Amino acid sequence: QRENSLYEEMIKMDEIIHDIAVITLQANVLFPKCIMRFEVNKELSVSALTSALKFERNIFVVLQKDPFVYPAEMSNVYTHGTIAKVLQVTKGKNNSVTMVCEGLQLGKIVSPKDKALPFADVQVCNFEIGEDIPPHMAMMKTLRELHYEYVSFKNKIMPDFFRRLESVHNLMDVAYLIAGDVDFDPVEKQELLKTRNKDDFATTLICILRREIEILSIQEEIYEKTKLKMDEHQRSFFLNEEIRTIQEELGESDEDEIEEYRKKINKAKMPENNKKSLLKEWGIPKTYEGIGHVVLGYPDMEAPEPLPRKEDYIQYVD
Repeated sequence: QRENSLYEEMIKMDEIIHDIAVITLQANVLFPKCIMRFEVNKELSVSALTSALKFERNIFVVLQKDPFVYPAEMSNVYTHGTIAKVLQVTKGKNNSVTMVCEGLQLGKIVSPKDKALPFADVQVCNFEIGEDIPPHMAMMKTLRELHYEYVSFKNKIMPDFFRRLESVHNLMDVAYLIAGDVDFDPVEKQELLKTRNKDDFATTLICILRREIEILSIQEEIYEKTKLKMDEHQRSFFLNEEIRTIQEELGESDEDEIEEYRKKINKAKMPENNKKSLLKEWGIPKTYEGIGHVVLGYPDMEAPEPLPRKEDYIQYVD
């Protein structure tokens, strides 16, 4: 029986682990060093997970190419994934299982294409051995700074994660943790995962972080602009409501004002057709019954506003 914890057993470069349980993800990628919680509800995956737990073996977590195809075949999963250690398992409804696992090592499926899942032969992939040099340290510092800027935009600063991030001082460990925490396209994550050169991995991740920060910055600008417009509309609405309340308290009537405008139009001694057209154009109804259902055609109206009130008619006519 193979001891499956990579913390207890030295795994040599390019060693092949035979018949490891494969757990497929539909829209996410697990990176080494990262901890992920997800649900397993497919019968074959639950069976494979049960077998791995029984014999205290690790699992291989990999992304599906098409998330809507089940059962997943060898041709429908990416070759590169992550060898992971199961930390916690909780049974859910309808025979589903919620599990927490920690990514340990990058792996690559080397099984024949006709071999059926959920078990596969996986080759362990390691990065080149060597200490971080000054350029790597500079990349590590840049990654930390960009990641902090990213989570500041997202408003999801988690103390536990940052304590763990601060405890690691290796470029690839930092890069893996940050890659697992940033939200971007799963296919792009998959391409990043299989990168074995640490310089290429860190450089690509820095570009992704800068792009995501720029997107979040633009989104925030759009939100602030739309929020300002909404605030202006709401302010106008509440001010008009206050005016209406004051008028009611003083016993003033808008109908009297409208009647006064109607009298002024009548004194102008214009033809009846012109008078009707003017009243219609200015939106002065005979009565205020059903006025809430009339919509004024303001040319600068860019967004839905509250239903027009009597004050709006008076201002429009004036």
